[in-house]
Amino acid sequence: VLGSPVLNCYSLVEIMAEKLRAIAGQRRFAVSRDLYDICQLARAGVSLEDVSQVAPVKFAARGVDVNAIDPAQFLIRKPEFERDWQRRLSYLVSSHNEVSFDEAWQTSVDLLKMLAEWN
Repeated sequence: VLGSPVLNCYSLVEIMAEKLRAIAGQRRFAVSRDLYDICQLARAGVSLEDVSQVAPVKFAARGVDVNAIDPAQFLIRKPEFERDWQRRLSYLVSSHNEVSFDEAWQTSVDLLKMLAEWN
């Protein structure tokens, strides 16, 4: 529409790369909404192959080496993420977009492992 404001925002691929970087070690504290967002982006069909193309730059911008992703370090943080999910997210997840913690966790683990293998 002519005269509409321009909205500059990240693409879904960039958002996925940012979220994966956050769970891969950039964040000190577990933030369960990252898991939720990753799961929803995966459900929407965001390509991990496309994400792997932008991930090195996104990771480097925050001082995280994409080649040093260690899914085992992420796996040991499961209890932290689950506590945060129960405390801060479970009551916000609507029934029509229902995502369980277990589904969001497994999706995030799988994608992080694939990203680590590709880089």
